[in-house]
Amino acid sequence: MKQITLRIEENMYKQLISEIEKSNGYPSLQQHIIKKIFSERSIYRTNYNGKIQLRIDQTYLGDMLVLGRTNAFNGVYEIMKDALDNNEHVIIESHATNDIPIEKITFKTQSDLDAWYVRLTTGTSK
Repeated sequence: MKQITLRIEENMYKQLISEIEKSNGYPSLQQHIIKKIFSERSIYRTNYNGKIQLRIDQTYLGDMLVLGRTNAFNGVYEIMKDALDNNEHVIIESHATNDIPIEKITFKTQSDLDAWYVRLTTGTSK
């Protein structure tokens, strides 16, 4: 793991410490900052090596299906299709508490995304 120096304004530092104190000192400041940076995003975009990527938390997707929020799931699927149409990559990630996201699936083509969608929504493969 690489270590970096992070400079933040005093009021932001006080807010982070206050949030930790409300949780009886857990997690550590480092873990809390990692959570703030990475774990609280369900859908977000990055630019890595000059390539725009749409990133989605797999738990967020799974929760929509389990809870019967089909329209919401289909809405995210449309966002994913739009990203691929704009030559972006679509990445589904696993978000663990107090850790960086782990890439699970990367879609670079519409056909791969469609096959995944069919498997999830019908339980069969295309």
